[in-house]
Amino acid sequence: MLTKKLASAIAIGFLLFGCAPSAQKPITQAAIAPPQNTTLSPVPTTATIIPVDTSVFDNALSTAIGASTISRTAQSDIDRELVVNKWEEAIALMKSVPPSDKNYAMAQKKIIEYRKNLSTSLQKPKPTIEKSSEPSNIKLVPVNTTNAQNDISEVMNSYIQLVLSGEKGDKYFCSPEDVSTFFAPRSAKVLNIGDEYTSAGGGRGAYVTVQMESSNKGGSPIINNWKFVMQKSKGTWCIGTIFDH
Repeated sequence: MLTKKLASAIAIGFLLFGCAPSAQKPITQAAIAPPQNTTLSPVPTTATIIPVDTSVFDNALSTAIGASTISRTAQSDIDRELVVNKWEEAIALMKSVPPSDKNYAMAQKKIIEYRKNLSTSLQKPKPTIEKSSEPSNIKLVPVNTTNAQNDISEVMNSYIQLVLSGEKGDKYFCSPEDVSTFFAPRSAKVLNIGDEYTSAGGGRGAYVTVQMESSNKGGSPIINNWKFVMQKSKGTWCIGTIFDH
């Protein structure tokens, strides 16, 4: 009897404790990192530089036009030197035109043309001397002609030496308005001293022919004869006018 009761108690205990639900462990979820903002780097681009196709032939033409334009108004040595440099630059550019260029044949013709222009630019213009006609109503005076020629010769030789040294020689002119200058004279000599004359107004004068050798910037010699009109003022011979003989 006792055994049955014990068995019943065990069975009831088994039912009470055996069927109790087991404690469930909480489920731990893995931490999920929030999405990060991704910054996209810009794709580097390579700039394409398109070279400007500048024609050497066109540059040469432009330079030549500049030389021609400046030469029309050139007055000073600086202006003329700029013209020379422009022509030389234009020639150099034309020479650099390759045979494959469509303008090659024309460039060869332009080289010849520009060389002529360069040669002209290198020639120094003659001194700007107002040409005057020979005095009219001249009466030759044979008396004391030799003495006058000696005095004039002394004045002219002193003037020539001063001019060849690089001076103007303005002190030998009768007035400042009569002063004329020569460019880079190399040598000069008196060819002839004419007879003394008197004008209708009673003034005394004489002609002197002088051969002057100078040069242009290119070094080419320029030889020209000049006629000096000598006048006697206050007892001294001076240069009144110079004109191309």
